[in-house]
Amino acid sequence: MTTSLTTCPKCRYVRTTADTAPSWQCPGCGVAYNKVMNETYVPPSPASASRAESGGGWIKWATMVLVIIGLYVAFAQPWQRHHTSNRTVMAQAGGAQPEVLLYGTAWCQYCARTREYFRMHGIQFTDYDVEHNAAAAQGYRRLRGNGVPVVVIGDEVVHGYNPERVGELLRPWLK
Repeated sequence: MTTSLTTCPKCRYVRTTADTAPSWQCPGCGVAYNKVMNETYVPPSPASASRAESGGGWIKWATMVLVIIGLYVAFAQPWQRHHTSNRTVMAQAGGAQPEVLLYGTAWCQYCARTREYFRMHGIQFTDYDVEHNAAAAQGYRRLRGNGVPVVVIGDEVVHGYNPERVGELLRPWLK
């Protein structure tokens, strides 16, 4: 059943016979309604009206975009850095061992294990004590050290005791 509205449910404009807008469009506010409508208008529930007024739709989309960006930062960048650095180190594999720096302390058992790992595998390294050497402490802070040991292999930084990662980066030179 096709009927025309006489009063706009949105702006309460009362249609006159002189209006030139189609019967399915309000001449006052220009809102287009379904071409087939019932004469009875049912207002939206207060919950849906407040959601529509608050603009909740854009908040959902903005949240989704932020989650996607967060996932990219969390997973894609470390993955890219890992694979790019492997290519860089492997490119040097035919040549000399890359420079290896160890920032640590004398009392740290993980620093001692890292030193032993390097000695056991014939890796040449420079050992910096961040407690007794001001230049070493400054370099440690520049690397955003938050614990010891911090190992620098070429352009790659390894935080903490991680023999697996160090072994990946130094594989061609391990004995």
